[in-house]
Amino acid sequence: GHKKVIFTVHSPVTLMITDSEGWRVGVDMEKLLNEDFTGIYEEISGSSINDYQDIEYEMDVPSDGELKVVFDGIGMGTFGMDVEVITWVDEEQTTLAKTSYVDIPVTFDSVGSAEYSFEEDALVATPIKIDIDGNGTVEAVINPDSTPSIFEKINMLKATVLGLGIKEQ
Repeated sequence: GHKKVIFTVHSPVTLMITDSEGWRVGVDMEKLLNEDFTGIYEEISGSSINDYQDIEYEMDVPSDGELKVVFDGIGMGTFGMDVEVITWVDEEQTTLAKTSYVDIPVTFDSVGSAEYSFEEDALVATPIKIDIDGNGTVEAVINPDSTPSIFEKINMLKATVLGLGIKEQ
């Protein structure tokens, strides 16, 4: 059957999702801010970006099953994301696989990435690697379906504070 993947973001981040051929679905904030709404991409087949209560990035599951996702922080706070593979059985939407991330701190400078592959009805997700303060160093690696440990939270908090430009005396 026909399969779609939906990335639902609860948070101050934008996504840019790229398939193995370089087609994109997502938002380029710099372009959006500078060039009159040219920064929204819906190039992958079946794709749309929907602004419900949360922003949903929806697209057909690529034939080779590979997607790369890059996150960009556009605010202070924490973000969560659900990744869901759906299909239709007798007109009814059915979830084949789902994974979620919760409580990931972000700043305006945060950049993160993860990769997804889809095999049969399964979804294989790499952890999200996140550079919270935009300094080029990955401060946290967040596994799907797990809450960050207290040590990870402390490290992320430290990076978040440094990202605010509050320097130690």
